[in-house]
Amino acid sequence: MKHLDSRGLVFITEAKSNRLVEDNETRMQARDYLACHQNEFRRIKRPRTEYRWYHKVVSEIKGGITVKFVFLKQRLEDRALVLIINALDLDVQDVICSHKRRWDIEVYYGDCKQCLGMGEYLVRRIDVGVLHLLLVNLAYTLLKSIVCSCFFRYIFKGAESIGAMCEALKRFATMRLARSSRERG
Repeated sequence: MKHLDSRGLVFITEAKSNRLVEDNETRMQARDYLACHQNEFRRIKRPRTEYRWYHKVVSEIKGGITVKFVFLKQRLEDRALVLIINALDLDVQDVICSHKRRWDIEVYYGDCKQCLGMGEYLVRRIDVGVLHLLLVNLAYTLLKSIVCSCFFRYIFKGAESIGAMCEALKRFATMRLARSSRERG
């Protein structure tokens, strides 16, 4: 975060409940801060997401970076989602939208690691590692693009996630291999 902030780049991230928040010269964990400020949540006017309540505070974190903590809740009795952002002037709705856009990136990396072998390949040379990452990215892109194709619709049968598509492809390939071996033998 310090690196991004020093270059003038905006970051937004989820924080753990033990992240230190400074309140009137007192440092406390985010969960303790929330317990002290439970009654200070405000209703989001015309919410565009599932979050209806928020509380925000500007604080300095480790490394001397000044950030805004945004605590979000769907209902007042729920646990809060804690976000940290270094764009202090950004309004709560924009913070929520920025955080939601980030989720697509998380899904991409999760799919690539769990289903397409991005984290399983060990390399000795950097160019081979880059090639592997490019091939994983190509596989992801192809799977996402062909799911819309009429030609492949019968293979995927409603699968929307990369994991479900990989499973559908495995079943299809197994059935085809079994059928061709029966026809030959």
